[in-house]
Amino acid sequence: MKVAVDKWELLLPITQLSLNLKTLQRTGSKPFELFMARPFYMFEDWTEIQDGNASTFLQHRLKELEELRDVIWPALRERIAMTRAKSKVYHDENKQIVSKIQPGTSVMALDMTRESKWDPVYEGPFTVVRQTQGGSYILKDSTGEELKRRYTISMLKIIDVPSGGEIGHEKLNENTKESYEVAKILQHRQDQSGKAHEYLIRWKNYGSEDDSWVHESDFDDLAVIKKYWKVYTKGVKESKMKNKSGKKEGRVLSKR
Repeated sequence: MKVAVDKWELLLPITQLSLNLKTLQRTGSKPFELFMARPFYMFEDWTEIQDGNASTFLQHRLKELEELRDVIWPALRERIAMTRAKSKVYHDENKQIVSKIQPGTSVMALDMTRESKWDPVYEGPFTVVRQTQGGSYILKDSTGEELKRRYTISMLKIIDVPSGGEIGHEKLNENTKESYEVAKILQHRQDQSGKAHEYLIRWKNYGSEDDSWVHESDFDDLAVIKKYWKVYTKGVKESKMKNKSGKKEGRVLSKR
C-alpha cells in the first residue's frame, strides 16, 4: 500500500495491462486481442528479428487484421446484441421499476445493520409516511413511531399486506388486535422465490400442534431471527470442527 500511495504511477502500466488481458463477459474476449488482433506474447524480445522474418511477419499481421475486420468484429456485434437482449429480458422479468411509492404503502427496508450473510436482508414491515424534497422516504413502524433513518427507493421493497388478514405474528380484525409472541424458531427454509426465508415458529404458551411457517417479511421484530441465525451459525461451525477433528484422528489411527 505504501508503494501504491508514494509511487502509484509505477503501477499504472501493469494495472492497465491486467485489465486489457481480462476476458469480458459481454464480448467473451480480451480487450487487448480485440484491439491488437493477436494474443499477448508475454514479454518477448523482438529486437533480433531479421529483415526476411520481418517481411513474413508483416504479411501475417495483415491477414490477422483483415480477419479481425471481416470476421471477428461482425461476430462480436452479434454477440453483444444477444447479450443485451438477454439482459433486458432478465431485468424486465425480475426488476420492478417504481417511480414513486405512495404514502401508506407497506414496505420492507434494507437492513443497514446486517452483520453477516445469515442475517435477513430486509427488516420490517414499515409504512411509508411521506417522501422528502430530496426524494428519500420517511417510514414508521407498527407502533406509529417514525424511523430516524431516511431510505431511498432502491432500499425499499413493496409488500402486500391484506386488510384484516394475518401479518406476521399479529392477527388483525376490525374490532380486536391479538398478538402472539414467538417462543423460538425451530427451522428455516427458502421461500418460493429462493431469495428469502420462512421460519417454523413455536409460539409462546402454545404446543407443537400450533407451530406454523412465517415469512421473514411478516416479522415486526427481527431480533428473534438474528438470534436464531447466530445460534445456527455457531452450531454449523462446531459441527465442521468436529468433523475435521474426527478425520484427523482417523488418519492417525490408520498410520498406527
